[in-house]
Amino acid sequence: MLAIRPGQLSTLEQFSRQQIALSVLAELRTTTPHAVVGLSPAEVDFRLDTAVKKSAQHELDTRGDVEAFVRLSFIVGPFFDEYPPFKAILASHDSPTRIPALFVEAEPDDWNAASQFDILSRSGKSQGAAAVSLTPLQACHADAYWQQALHPDVWRLGRMKPMTDIEDVSGLIQNLGADGKTGYAVIDAQQRFVGAMFVTQEGTLMRISYWIARPVWGQGVASQALMQLKGILQGEHLQLTIEPGNTPSLKVAAKCGFRQTDSLTFVA
Repeated sequence: MLAIRPGQLSTLEQFSRQQIALSVLAELRTTTPHAVVGLSPAEVDFRLDTAVKKSAQHELDTRGDVEAFVRLSFIVGPFFDEYPPFKAILASHDSPTRIPALFVEAEPDDWNAASQFDILSRSGKSQGAAAVSLTPLQACHADAYWQQALHPDVWRLGRMKPMTDIEDVSGLIQNLGADGKTGYAVIDAQQRFVGAMFVTQEGTLMRISYWIARPVWGQGVASQALMQLKGILQGEHLQLTIEPGNTPSLKVAAKCGFRQTDSLTFVA
C-alpha cells in the first residue's frame, strides 16, 4: 500500500496551487491584460508566489477559491487581503466561506480603497533623488508613455483608464490643445521619460493632473515637476484633485504650496 508522507502531501498541495495560479495568469493575459502587461517578469513572479502562499495561509482548499484569490491578487493587489475591512471579513469566516463572504460583505468603495491600500503599503521612499525637467508632450514620447502608464500601480493610484493600445496614447497626444488641455513630459537627467503632467483650462482655472512612472516613485520627481509647472503657470489659479488617502500626492501638494479647500480639492 502506497503511503504519502505529510511532507510529500504538502509539496503536492503547493504544486497544485502553483499550477492553478499559472492557469489564472494565462487567463488574465487574455481577458484582463491591463492587470498584467505593465508588470515586469519579477513583479509577476512576486504576485504569483505571494498569492500561492497567502491562499494556503487562508486555508483556501477549493480550486474556485484559489483561482479567485489569485485573480484578486492581480486585479486589486498582492496585499489586498491586508486591507483592514477585508482582513476582518476573511478572519470572521471559516475557510469554505471566506471568499464568498468577501464578495458579499465588502462595500463597493472598498475595492478601490483596498487597491490604494495595497499600492501604498508597497511604496516606500527610494534611495537617492532624480533630477527632472519638463518638455512639451509630443508623439516621440508615445511609446514610453504607453509602457510606463500601463503599470497597474500607476493607473490605479491615479484613477486613470488603462491604455492597453499605443494608438490610444498617440490619439491623446494628437488631441492636446483641442480641448484646452496642455501636456508635458517629465524627463530625467538621462533623457528618459518618467511621467506626464497635464493642464486643462476651465475658465480662469488651470486644473492640473499628473502621473509618475513606478520605478522612480519616492525620488522627489512629482514635487520637482509640479514646482516647475507652477513656474510655467506663474500667476494662474491652479487646482489639484487628490483622492483621500493618497498620501504621496497629499505630501507633494503640501510641499509645493497647495492648500486644501475641501475633501478633494487643493489650490495654489
